[in-house]
Amino acid sequence: MKLKPGKPLSPQLLFRHCDPDGFDFKSTAELNELEDIPGQSRAVEAIEFATGIGVDGHNVYVLGPAGSGRHALVRRLLEKKAAEREVPGDWCYVSNFEDPRKPKALALPPGRSQALKADVERVIQDAQTAIPAAFEGEDFQAQREAITEEFKDAQESAFKTIEDEAKTHDVGVIQTPTGIAFIPVRKGEAVSSEDFKKLPEKEQEQFHQDIDALTTKLQAVMRTMPKRARDMRQQIRQLERDVAGLAVAGLVEELTQKYSDIPTVVEHLQNMQEDIVENVGLFLPTADGQGHPAQLQQVMESKESAAMRRYAINVMVDRSGLQGAPVVFEDKPSFTELIGRIEHESEYGSLITNFSLVRSGALHRANGGYLVDRCGPAVFVPSGLGRPQACDQIQGDHYSLRS
Repeated sequence: MKLKPGKPLSPQLLFRHCDPDGFDFKSTAELNELEDIPGQSRAVEAIEFATGIGVDGHNVYVLGPAGSGRHALVRRLLEKKAAEREVPGDWCYVSNFEDPRKPKALALPPGRSQALKADVERVIQDAQTAIPAAFEGEDFQAQREAITEEFKDAQESAFKTIEDEAKTHDVGVIQTPTGIAFIPVRKGEAVSSEDFKKLPEKEQEQFHQDIDALTTKLQAVMRTMPKRARDMRQQIRQLERDVAGLAVAGLVEELTQKYSDIPTVVEHLQNMQEDIVENVGLFLPTADGQGHPAQLQQVMESKESAAMRRYAINVMVDRSGLQGAPVVFEDKPSFTELIGRIEHESEYGSLITNFSLVRSGALHRANGGYLVDRCGPAVFVPSGLGRPQACDQIQGDHYSLRS
């Protein structure tokens, strides 16, 4: 059946006249933005439904032509929903003193991470002054000298006992380039080799027996010297721990009281105090104190940097000034931008890294709120990563989180 062509439309039906005098504005710039996209009530309802689901792990895909306002709509709806939610907490990484390759994550109330970071840095700076001052004090020097003198007295007493016994056998003790030696003595003078050969054979044999016995006792004494020296070093090390502990106890105690409402922070501060005591060398000048002033200054600055790297707080997410849940728009949702990255530093020609070089990604910043991918059609996911317990392992160019 052949269809008949329709009637052509007249020009009046193809054109609709709009009288500008009927508007109460001069330009559309004066108008408020539309609250919703015209004709997209189902889309708005879908987004509102998705944001109202209290379950993590779902997402919404928003599709539309360029210029349709879908990005603005998603932003407006999410910011409205986010304003009704609680502000999520801050996240920090701190050193794991037991296993530096697995840093620990600390959760803090929103807006308190920067204060903790500044407080810990102040404690480390104060410790770099307080610990050397304590070690230069008269009390520490006197106790250290007493321990050293006790070791020297014990050493000299042991040798004196052997020397006195040697005198009873007419044997002298001399110091040689190779160590201590025993020689026959007559009337206070050493017997030469030629004179010794002229002695009666029985007397020579007696000298040999006495010298062998003295040598055995001397060897026994020499074998005890390393243990005595080790005991001395342990006593000095314990003294250093005690003095360093007293020097930093007040500094750390002030912080533990300030952050007593956050048990994980208090635990970390206590562990930090114990680690400072065990690594007190990071806060002390070189042992000999010799060298060019510029070189000594460089050494001390290097130690200060090492101490700060070991104990500083790496703030991953700071919620200061945030009202409601975060809404993060990511224009380049690559793996690095989403998950974060680990930077490296060059040290003696090698690339090294530590927990302070871990950098946050969009997933960290959106945790507890919403993440929107603006690379293509708008996508947002309610972000509920929960607690990132620890950075599993620092290696390569990435890291993973346990949720």
